[in-house]
Amino acid sequence: GHIGYEPRQVKDQANGIKSSGGTNGYRYWVIYNNDIFDLTNYITLSGGGGVPFVVSKEGTTNSTNTPGMNFLDTKVVQMFKDLRGQDVTKVWDNMARENPRLMRRHYQCLRAAYYAGIVDNRKSARCYVANYLLLAGSVIIVAIIFFKFIASLQLTSRREPEERENFVILNVPCYTEGEESLRKTINSLTSLKYDDKRKLMFIICDGMIMGSGNDIPTPRIVLNILGVEPDQDPEPLSYLALGEGRRQHNMAKVYSGLTEHSGHVVPYLVVVKCGTPDERDRPGNRGKRDSQIMLMHFFNKVHFDLPMTPLELEIYHQIKNVIGVDPNLYEFVLMIDADTYVFPDSLIRLVSSMVHDSKTMGICGETQLANAKRSWITMMQVYEYFISHHMAKSFESLFGSVTCLPGCFCMYRLKSPDNKPLLIAKNVIEDYSIN
Repeated sequence: GHIGYEPRQVKDQANGIKSSGGTNGYRYWVIYNNDIFDLTNYITLSGGGGVPFVVSKEGTTNSTNTPGMNFLDTKVVQMFKDLRGQDVTKVWDNMARENPRLMRRHYQCLRAAYYAGIVDNRKSARCYVANYLLLAGSVIIVAIIFFKFIASLQLTSRREPEERENFVILNVPCYTEGEESLRKTINSLTSLKYDDKRKLMFIICDGMIMGSGNDIPTPRIVLNILGVEPDQDPEPLSYLALGEGRRQHNMAKVYSGLTEHSGHVVPYLVVVKCGTPDERDRPGNRGKRDSQIMLMHFFNKVHFDLPMTPLELEIYHQIKNVIGVDPNLYEFVLMIDADTYVFPDSLIRLVSSMVHDSKTMGICGETQLANAKRSWITMMQVYEYFISHHMAKSFESLFGSVTCLPGCFCMYRLKSPDNKPLLIAKNVIEDYSIN
């Protein structure tokens, strides 16, 4: 390893001040590019002399006189005497520009025979500043983690919410999920502890897609779970989709009815994107965002009484005339993924929080892994979910807002209590509809 000397230690020993590990008398050493070269022994043994060097026409360096140990150039030796204890980088570089070959050979000689160590800058002002900045940053990070942990602790008992009469949309976008996960999701929504007549399952199947491991397309799986007969085949209707060129035109079928599970009978509405007749590759598929915008567009037009596309007119007819609820009555939308199942009391707690604070635009709950013990990967994901869905959200909520609502389980307010559009506002939909 290298021996390190502090800059003050180099200067003190050069001026004859004895320090820890130092010597008596002057020490002829200098600093060059953070390296320390010590000529004390050379100057002491050679009587402090030097010889003038010349460069011959052949490019070799020789001396006119070489008495004893005087083999270094006089200018180099004099630099060590005059500038002992100082940084000579600039002086050395100026001499190197005048005679590069000579100074290069001197550097090789000094490096081989008179190298003393390096400058130890660990106690310099810049290092102290950097250390304190790192320390301050570490303290802040640890404090945030600590307060996040404290914020996530639920020390008070959970109060049971009151019964609510608000109308809620349960929006479930589907793509390639299997029957098991879809059945769990639909059954958990049906079994929610909430007035069955005031919730509507709004399921959107994003295309006629057959997922891996499935024998039938995803829309057929959903319809089978809900008890829709295979011979029921409504007419596909057009709507304006999120896409470019010809993909802006899409068609979908609408199914509606009632589904029953655990004594609950809940109305449902299924929209199946089937695509135009000339689509061959993933017919009807336009993405999850298109499914959400479809829902937002519909309630925007309901709120402002705007002209509707054929598909939206059919959705309006099914909700108002078949299910028997005016679409204007729906205030909230619960968005969950098709592989997520919810606890029975989750909906009423979210709605109660919305009703309690009318300024709340969106809200989410904690999401956990259902298959935490399935593998080492899922076991490790438990910590990721706990930090991002529990600690972080609880900590951010102390300041009155959260930075992100997880799409797998969150609720939004469609309109304010005084009937102003929020999620279904025109500017919100336009910004979210950028392709």
